[in-house]
Amino acid sequence: MSGAKLPTLAILLPSGLFEVHVLPAGRSTLGRAPTNRVVVHDRRVSRVHAAITVEHAFVTIEDLGSTNGVWLNGRKLVQEPLTDGDVLTVGDSTVHFAWEGASDEQIVAEAMPSVPGWRLPPNQESKDTE
Repeated sequence: MSGAKLPTLAILLPSGLFEVHVLPAGRSTLGRAPTNRVVVHDRRVSRVHAAITVEHAFVTIEDLGSTNGVWLNGRKLVQEPLTDGDVLTVGDSTVHFAWEGASDEQIVAEAMPSVPGWRLPPNQESKDTE
């Protein structure tokens, strides 16, 4: 994450107030309980509503079995990656995700020799063996 600003959540609460939270590396929980890293003062948000994980060049959000769900850009999710500009809805709160400076150039992947159980379609197998 060098050179990039840290991922940020800007939360518009039902009261009309905005709160901004900078996400550190690792896993952060979001919910109504004061034990969460990101506390959301919204009665429709579960005590521990979701988890957001910042890992290298990726940020993911996971619904932790909340009562009212987590919505990403208008679509209910279970677990999804986040990208700069995404809009989440938790309870009656709107959460804007920002990660300026994050780019695909930061992603480094290791080559995998094979994927267990994965096979090429029959028409592709013959091309690779010629």
